[in-house]
Amino acid sequence: MLPSTTYCASYFESDWDELRVPILPPDPDNPGQSLPFPVNTSEGQAEASGAEFSLTYLPSERWLINFGLGLIDTNWLDLGDIDPSGNGIQPGSPFAYAPESSYSLGVTYDMPLSNGGHVMFVGQYGWQDEYVRDPAAQRTPVDANGNFIMEPSYGILNGRLVYEPAGADWTVALWGRNLTDEYYINGGFDTRFV
Repeated sequence: MLPSTTYCASYFESDWDELRVPILPPDPDNPGQSLPFPVNTSEGQAEASGAEFSLTYLPSERWLINFGLGLIDTNWLDLGDIDPSGNGIQPGSPFAYAPESSYSLGVTYDMPLSNGGHVMFVGQYGWQDEYVRDPAAQRTPVDANGNFIMEPSYGILNGRLVYEPAGADWTVALWGRNLTDEYYINGGFDTRFV
Protein backbone atom coordinates (compact mmCIF):
# COMPACT_ATOMS: atom_id res chain seq x y z
CA MET A 1 0.00 0.00 0.00
CA LEU A 2 1.46 3.34 -1.02
CA PRO A 3 2.88 5.61 0.15
CA SER A 4 5.32 3.57 2.22
CA THR A 5 8.46 4.28 4.21
CA THR A 6 11.27 1.96 5.27
CA TYR A 7 14.00 3.07 7.61
CA CYS A 8 16.93 1.53 9.42
CA ALA A 9 19.32 2.79 12.07
CA SER A 10 22.42 1.16 13.52
CA TYR A 11 25.11 2.08 16.03
CA PHE A 12 28.53 0.47 16.32
CA GLU A 13 31.64 0.53 18.48
CA SER A 14 34.92 -1.12 17.50
CA ASP A 15 38.12 -1.64 19.46
CA TRP A 16 41.35 -2.95 17.91
CA ASP A 17 44.44 -4.49 19.47
CA GLU A 18 47.55 -5.32 17.44
CA LEU A 19 46.43 -3.11 14.56
CA ARG A 20 49.02 -2.53 11.84
CA VAL A 21 50.81 0.79 12.27
CA PRO A 22 53.01 2.32 9.54
CA ILE A 23 56.05 3.84 11.28
CA LEU A 24 59.25 5.36 9.91
CA PRO A 25 62.21 3.29 11.12
CA PRO A 26 65.44 5.07 12.03
CA ASP A 27 68.04 5.37 9.28
CA PRO A 28 71.11 3.34 10.42
CA ASP A 29 73.38 5.40 8.15
CA ASN A 30 72.10 8.81 9.35
CA PRO A 31 71.59 9.00 13.14
CA GLY A 32 68.56 11.09 14.07
CA GLN A 33 66.99 10.62 10.62
CA SER A 34 64.29 8.21 9.48
CA LEU A 35 64.07 6.05 6.40
CA PRO A 36 61.57 7.45 3.84
CA PHE A 37 59.35 4.38 3.58
CA PRO A 38 57.16 3.22 6.48
CA VAL A 39 57.31 -0.27 7.94
CA ASN A 40 54.18 -1.87 9.37
CA THR A 41 54.19 -3.08 12.97
CA SER A 42 51.37 -4.79 14.88
CA GLU A 43 51.45 -2.58 17.95
CA GLY A 44 48.48 -0.32 17.31
CA GLN A 45 45.43 0.14 19.47
CA ALA A 46 42.51 2.10 18.09
CA GLU A 47 38.80 2.67 18.43
CA ALA A 48 35.91 3.78 16.27
CA SER A 49 32.26 4.44 16.93
CA GLY A 50 29.47 5.67 14.76
CA ALA A 51 25.94 5.42 13.48
CA GLU A 52 24.29 4.79 10.13
CA PHE A 53 20.78 5.75 9.10
CA SER A 54 18.88 4.92 5.93
CA LEU A 55 15.44 5.87 4.68
CA THR A 56 13.51 4.68 1.63
CA TYR A 57 10.28 6.46 0.70
CA LEU A 58 7.80 5.38 -1.99
CA PRO A 59 5.30 8.24 -2.37
CA SER A 60 3.69 6.53 -5.40
CA GLU A 61 4.27 3.67 -7.82
CA ARG A 62 6.43 5.92 -10.01
CA TRP A 63 8.66 7.56 -7.43
CA LEU A 64 11.41 6.17 -5.19
CA ILE A 65 13.42 8.36 -2.82
CA ASN A 66 16.28 7.05 -0.68
CA PHE A 67 18.53 8.76 1.84
CA GLY A 68 21.52 7.56 3.86
CA LEU A 69 23.59 9.21 6.59
CA GLY A 70 26.83 7.95 8.13
CA LEU A 71 28.62 9.33 11.19
CA ILE A 72 31.94 7.97 12.48
CA ASP A 73 34.56 8.95 15.05
CA THR A 74 37.97 7.25 14.79
CA ASN A 75 41.00 7.51 17.05
CA TRP A 76 44.40 5.90 17.40
CA LEU A 77 44.96 5.18 21.12
CA ASP A 78 48.44 3.65 21.24
CA LEU A 79 51.02 2.96 18.57
CA GLY A 80 53.81 1.19 20.41
CA ASP A 81 57.34 2.48 19.78
CA ILE A 82 56.74 5.63 17.72
CA ASP A 83 58.95 8.55 16.79
CA PRO A 84 58.74 11.01 19.75
CA SER A 85 59.31 13.93 17.36
CA GLY A 86 55.75 13.52 16.06
CA ASN A 87 56.92 12.40 12.61
CA GLY A 88 54.32 9.73 11.94
CA ILE A 89 50.94 8.62 13.27
CA GLN A 90 50.42 9.79 16.85
CA PRO A 91 47.73 8.98 19.40
CA GLY A 92 44.68 11.01 18.43
CA SER A 93 45.35 10.75 14.69
CA PRO A 94 42.22 9.99 12.62
CA PHE A 95 41.92 6.94 10.39
CA ALA A 96 42.55 7.41 6.68
CA TYR A 97 39.48 7.60 4.42
CA ALA A 98 37.13 7.91 7.41
CA PRO A 99 35.26 11.22 7.09
CA GLU A 100 33.29 12.10 10.21
CA SER A 101 30.07 12.44 8.23
CA SER A 102 28.71 11.44 4.84
CA TYR A 103 25.31 11.24 3.21
CA SER A 104 23.64 10.16 -0.01
CA LEU A 105 20.36 11.06 -1.67
CA GLY A 106 18.78 9.24 -4.60
CA VAL A 107 15.61 9.94 -6.59
CA THR A 108 14.11 7.62 -9.22
CA TYR A 109 11.11 8.37 -11.43
CA ASP A 110 9.64 5.57 -13.58
CA MET A 111 7.56 6.99 -16.44
CA PRO A 112 5.30 4.57 -18.36
CA LEU A 113 4.98 5.04 -22.12
CA SER A 114 1.88 4.59 -24.29
CA ASN A 115 3.56 1.67 -26.13
CA GLY A 116 3.86 -0.33 -22.87
CA GLY A 117 7.53 0.42 -22.29
CA HIS A 118 8.88 2.79 -19.72
CA VAL A 119 11.66 5.32 -19.10
CA MET A 120 13.45 5.64 -15.78
CA PHE A 121 15.14 8.84 -14.62
CA VAL A 122 17.65 8.31 -11.81
CA GLY A 123 19.62 10.95 -9.93
CA GLN A 124 22.07 10.19 -7.11
CA TYR A 125 24.12 12.58 -5.01
CA GLY A 126 26.72 11.55 -2.43
CA TRP A 127 28.70 13.84 -0.13
CA GLN A 128 31.50 13.23 2.36
CA ASP A 129 33.19 15.39 4.95
CA GLU A 130 36.89 16.28 4.93
CA TYR A 131 39.24 13.36 5.56
CA VAL A 132 42.84 12.17 5.84
CA ARG A 133 44.00 10.37 2.69
CA ASP A 134 47.05 8.52 3.92
CA PRO A 135 47.25 6.02 6.80
CA ALA A 136 50.77 7.24 7.55
CA ALA A 137 50.48 10.63 9.21
CA GLN A 138 54.06 11.48 8.22
CA ARG A 139 52.71 11.89 4.68
CA THR A 140 49.77 14.06 5.76
CA PRO A 141 50.67 17.77 5.77
CA VAL A 142 50.15 19.83 8.93
CA ASP A 143 49.56 23.54 9.44
CA ALA A 144 51.63 25.92 11.60
CA ASN A 145 49.76 24.74 14.72
CA GLY A 146 50.43 21.06 14.03
CA ASN A 147 46.87 20.29 12.89
CA PHE A 148 46.33 17.93 9.97
CA ILE A 149 45.55 19.60 6.66
CA MET A 150 42.64 17.45 5.57
CA GLU A 151 41.47 16.62 2.06
CA PRO A 152 38.45 18.88 1.44
CA SER A 153 34.89 17.62 1.57
CA TYR A 154 33.17 16.97 -1.74
CA GLY A 155 29.97 15.77 -3.35
CA ILE A 156 29.38 13.75 -6.51
CA LEU A 157 26.24 13.91 -8.66
CA ASN A 158 25.46 10.96 -10.94
CA GLY A 159 22.54 10.52 -13.33
CA ARG A 160 21.08 7.78 -15.49
CA LEU A 161 18.32 7.55 -18.10
CA VAL A 162 17.02 4.05 -18.87
CA TYR A 163 14.60 2.98 -21.64
CA GLU A 164 12.99 -0.46 -21.51
CA PRO A 165 10.55 -1.41 -24.28
CA ALA A 166 7.49 -3.53 -23.54
CA GLY A 167 8.00 -7.30 -23.79
CA ALA A 168 11.71 -7.02 -24.63
CA ASP A 169 14.67 -8.59 -22.88
CA TRP A 170 16.97 -5.60 -23.42
CA THR A 171 17.32 -2.03 -22.18
CA VAL A 172 19.20 1.06 -23.29
CA ALA A 173 20.81 3.35 -20.74
CA LEU A 174 22.55 6.71 -20.88
CA TRP A 175 24.44 7.67 -17.77
CA GLY A 176 26.84 10.27 -16.48
CA ARG A 177 29.09 10.33 -13.45
CA ASN A 178 30.36 13.38 -11.58
CA LEU A 179 28.04 15.63 -13.57
CA THR A 180 29.13 18.76 -11.69
CA ASP A 181 32.80 18.04 -12.54
CA GLU A 182 33.88 17.90 -8.89
CA TYR A 183 37.64 17.61 -8.35
CA TYR A 184 38.75 15.20 -5.62
CA ILE A 185 41.65 12.86 -4.82
CA ASN A 186 41.10 9.27 -3.76
CA GLY A 187 44.52 7.72 -4.38
CA GLY A 188 48.13 8.35 -5.24
CA PHE A 189 51.46 8.48 -3.48
CA ASP A 190 53.26 11.48 -1.99
CA THR A 191 56.88 11.48 -3.18
CA ARG A 192 58.02 14.63 -1.34
CA PHE A 193 60.16 12.65 1.09
CA VAL A 194 61.68 10.19 -1.38
